[in-house]
Amino acid sequence: MENVYFLNGQNMQDQFGIIPGRSPDSNIALAGAWDMPSRIGKTHHIWPDDNSLEPYLRADEIFFGGRDLSFHFFIKASDRRTAVLKCYGMYDFINSFTGRVPFSSLNYGSYNVLVNNEVKIDYIASGMCKGVLTMREAIVNMTGYIPSSDNGSGSSIDKISLSSLGFEVVSMTDQYGRPAAKSVNVTAYGHESAKVAKVGHRTINLELITQKNGYQFGFLPTIKTLMALLAAPNARTLIHNGITREVFAKDGFRVTMLYKNGEQYTAKVMIPLTEIRVLETYNLLTDASGLILTDASGVPLTEILKTS
Repeated sequence: MENVYFLNGQNMQDQFGIIPGRSPDSNIALAGAWDMPSRIGKTHHIWPDDNSLEPYLRADEIFFGGRDLSFHFFIKASDRRTAVLKCYGMYDFINSFTGRVPFSSLNYGSYNVLVNNEVKIDYIASGMCKGVLTMREAIVNMTGYIPSSDNGSGSSIDKISLSSLGFEVVSMTDQYGRPAAKSVNVTAYGHESAKVAKVGHRTINLELITQKNGYQFGFLPTIKTLMALLAAPNARTLIHNGITREVFAKDGFRVTMLYKNGEQYTAKVMIPLTEIRVLETYNLLTDASGLILTDASGVPLTEILKTS
């Protein structure tokens, strides 16, 4: 019964003839349930006269929004008329909601969601429809176990090797280019305005892959650990290809290409990381495990001592 889904306690197959489908680039009907949401509120400040940004990384400055869950399905009926009645019956059921309701499955747990989006359904043929139910999970549980630094070789976040976290790097793009200049307001008469401006910040796209046996004690805690690590206060220290960077994940991450083969789960994780600075590790203060020492705002102590 792994493909049984429930909305507000109702078995969707029994009530509306719903058969779970497949979300794009996946063989699972549910998508978005493992994404890390983006931060809300002001995440950083851009000074126009400086080639950098000022990130807001204290615990009391970090707030996260929600995420969209999408459930892909088919409706099987004896004919077109019966299919339409099943669709309208589901709409009446959804219209009766007065707030957040649980959406759950036997395999993938329960999510407290709002069903405010359009329910998109197309008629195929012979009483068969296909559709997508999009729901909003406004409050996301982002807790997870964060392991201690292992000083592992290779790519790492805060000196925790990505391999020990359960991931391997597929690619890291947009790390070499010069960011575009910050926008400036300049007026001119009779010719094109021009002004040299400071550059903006760089966004690096880190693509990871994970493969885990089992969901409850394999895939799910692996994703939640990564989410908790990236959501923690202060900057993250990313090391890849021997280059050390300070970054933060204001835009969360997306889990894509999730496939289940028996009890094995394989997925890619796409993480846009905002770069604060590239670090010259030879002249930075570190603790005994090699982590760069920073203040509560993520500023390296070495930089503070330079100005004191």
